Amino acid sequence: MLWLSDLDTTLLNCYGNDGHYKPHSDSSVFTATTVLYREPENFTGGDFYFSEYDITIPKENNMMIIFPGYIRHEVTQVSMIDEKLKNTERYSITQFVNYIGRPT
Repeated sequence: MLWLSDLDTTLLNCYGNDGHYKPHSDSSVFTATTVLYREPENFTGGDFYFSEYDITIPKENNMMIIFPGYIRHEVTQVSMIDEKLKNTERYSITQFVNYIGRPT
């Protein structure tokens, strides 16, 4: 179905202290999420978790995760180590690739 995809959208997220993304699925053919943060890491948590499969993917700076959008997933809670440091949160850039169909 990838070759039929004709729509994409992008979302930028910032996860500060206590930030997380609750379990959900996307309405996309596939989702690609890139994790970014300033090193050295100033927080714990912020891992990707696929609850249906009990699989945790530990975050790494500059990593991308690509998966079918219908799979339930979440981002675990972020806990900042030093809240006084600026711009040290966990960020992600997420692209949703989808199919809306072409007129016949």
